[in-house]
Amino acid sequence: MKTNWYADGGRSSGLWGYGIAVAAVAGATLLKLLLGTVIQQESPFILFFGTVMLAAWLGGQRAGLLATVLSVLSAEFFFMPPYFSLSLENTGQILRLVVFLAEGTLASLLVSELLRARRQAEERAAEVQGYQRDLKENEERSRRLADEVVEGLALSENGEVFDVNKTFTHMFGYEYEEAQGMDAMRLVAPGDREEVARRIRADDTGIYEASGMRKDGTTFPAEIRPGFMDYRGRRVRVTSILDVTERRRGEDASRFLGDASAILASSLDYGTTLSSVARLAVPFMADWCAVDVIGEGGTIERLAVEHQDPEKIALAHELQERYPRDPNSGIGVPGVLRSGEPQIAAEIPESLLREAAVDDEHRELLGRLGLRSYMIVPLLFQGRVLGAITLVMAESGRRYAEADLKIAEDLARRAAVAVENARLYDEARREISERERAQSELSRQRDLYEALLQAQSEVGEGFVILEGSRIVYVNGAFCGISGYAEHELIALPSLFELLVPEERAAFVERFGRRMSGEGGQNHQEVTLVRKDGERVALEIAVREFRFGETVQFVIIARDITERHRYEQALQQRAEELERSNAELEQFAYVASHDLQEPLRMVSSYTQLLARRYKGKLDEDADEFIGYAVDGATRMQILINDLLSYSRIGRRSKDPEPVDLSAVFEAALANLKIAIEESGASVTAGSLPMVVGDATQLVQLFQNLLGNAIKFRGEAPPEVEVRAERRGEEWMFFVRDNGVGLETRFAERVFVIFQRLHGQGEYSGTGIGLAVCKRIVERHGGRIWVESVPGEGSTFFFTLPVRGDQRR
Repeated sequence: MKTNWYADGGRSSGLWGYGIAVAAVAGATLLKLLLGTVIQQESPFILFFGTVMLAAWLGGQRAGLLATVLSVLSAEFFFMPPYFSLSLENTGQILRLVVFLAEGTLASLLVSELLRARRQAEERAAEVQGYQRDLKENEERSRRLADEVVEGLALSENGEVFDVNKTFTHMFGYEYEEAQGMDAMRLVAPGDREEVARRIRADDTGIYEASGMRKDGTTFPAEIRPGFMDYRGRRVRVTSILDVTERRRGEDASRFLGDASAILASSLDYGTTLSSVARLAVPFMADWCAVDVIGEGGTIERLAVEHQDPEKIALAHELQERYPRDPNSGIGVPGVLRSGEPQIAAEIPESLLREAAVDDEHRELLGRLGLRSYMIVPLLFQGRVLGAITLVMAESGRRYAEADLKIAEDLARRAAVAVENARLYDEARREISERERAQSELSRQRDLYEALLQAQSEVGEGFVILEGSRIVYVNGAFCGISGYAEHELIALPSLFELLVPEERAAFVERFGRRMSGEGGQNHQEVTLVRKDGERVALEIAVREFRFGETVQFVIIARDITERHRYEQALQQRAEELERSNAELEQFAYVASHDLQEPLRMVSSYTQLLARRYKGKLDEDADEFIGYAVDGATRMQILINDLLSYSRIGRRSKDPEPVDLSAVFEAALANLKIAIEESGASVTAGSLPMVVGDATQLVQLFQNLLGNAIKFRGEAPPEVEVRAERRGEEWMFFVRDNGVGLETRFAERVFVIFQRLHGQGEYSGTGIGLAVCKRIVERHGGRIWVESVPGEGSTFFFTLPVRGDQRR
């Protein structure tokens, strides 16, 4: 601030001001004496009045008063008779001196007040400039923060836009100056303008979607988040606009892949399904789509070529017949099939087509196809190349990018699974259930993905800005999460006070590392204590922004309390089910064990009645006794089988290497009488070593072989046992020529107590196959059956490969 020579205090209130007053009066006196002939004696105060004003202006109020007194003395002494004397002749002189004294005093006071007012005005002007500078810095900081967000932001009033951020200008293609004063409806596609206008008129602040329109007339899907804010003393509309093109593209890709999965899972004829997928890819992913697979002998077989124009499909077939591909080429389908790596060209240069052409006619045919961009992705399954999918852009003018390649590779992976499933089914006729499981899992994952997208679009996210650890801004969603009002949160000394005590120290330590520039996790989970004391689990993301020397942290928070509660409930439910299963297993064991003794007594006495009184009573008594003996015998068999079933899960014998050839021989020895009586032929190929419980594996083979002998037709039973290695597991099958069963009963036969035949046809309790299923699953495998009524059945089961065999 400048030094005031005229202000009270400091230098101006001391000798300097008085010196000015004395010098000014002395100068005026001297000038009056020199110009005595010009200035009349009747007006000696003309110069002295100016002297008083000058002294007051330069020296302040006290200097002005001193100059007034000195001027009175000088005028009376030098210029009023009697001269050179301080005495006065008349009342008129006294009156003139008093009037001048009053005028000088008043002038000094007025000049002093004028100077004080001027000084205060300058100080206030400096303060206003400081406020304006701070306001400008705050506005610049807010604008830089707004320019960093991914959403376009627009401020509007009375339907006209007056401010936007950089994201908005990039999103719509307008310059900042062009956007100012623009009608907001110009930013909305014509088809959505009526609905958007209705929401604006209703002051609707709900989130919705509409089509935005760029400067060049193109449109894009947008998520609109309207709201209001105070801006320079007036209420304006603030609109957040998020371009959801990529999200829509992801949703479309998800639907496309879901439809492709459904097609691939609809049939085991992979030629038909891959042709359907090629048709599905046009025009969503390509103008052209072709599918090739590796056939027998390594030959390349083209399964499908698709285009919306049938004439062009015919042209492609003609081109393939007249100019077959070079199988040793490093580019195109042969190169992809050899390397297993995808190929992508965002732009196909004319030079490449000229080099690929054999002759002029070939070049002319290639030109008629109009190829512009292409991708070729291999069909890979467990490292093996099964074929390739070719996707080509032509007349649509679109170009492929890396994001398209990821979708194509996902499609190729699913197609490869379908091809492999179909081939395995042709070999072993067992991939139907596996394909259904894969289809169900794919459908579940797609449904889960769509549900997560929907939930993400609907959930409210809290938004907090920190300087250090102090909250400087918070949105309404975070207020709702925390239960505090906005002013209460901003008044808090630190955000950390909202966290539960047991997590506070760890979070402060992590946040401190972020503040010091050491980095740290962007996403983490914390527990917040609401105003009402309730604990809320939050998932937060932290971003750092720097404005010169100022560092701010933006925190986005999402309430995940319900998710935690669901996970806890799910865990509790799983523990309850596990405990319930253990109790049921214990009950079955105890019940079957404790029934042995009373049933043994009933069986013994009924047999004793049969031996002692048979033929001594009437025929009805003999029949009744026979029923009792038969029932007791069957119940004893049933209880023994139930006890065996319950013991499977209770045994804790450590797994050990087991030779299945020895297991097979033990099972044959146990079934020797049944084999001899039925005239059965039982053969087995080479059987491997596995890790497991030898006793239970003997029971497994004995039950399967016994079933094959029991459920025989008119011809003598023929039973065959074989084993094949499939990757990391052994697949076994037990094939017979018995009565067979219908496909709809294929799952039911493994359920305990489920019988497909009456007791009069075939004996049994319905537990044998349930025991087999439990033994196989306890050893980490699975079991199923394929059968044709009247032609026999084949029971399949798998067991893991031993550790040393894996190596």
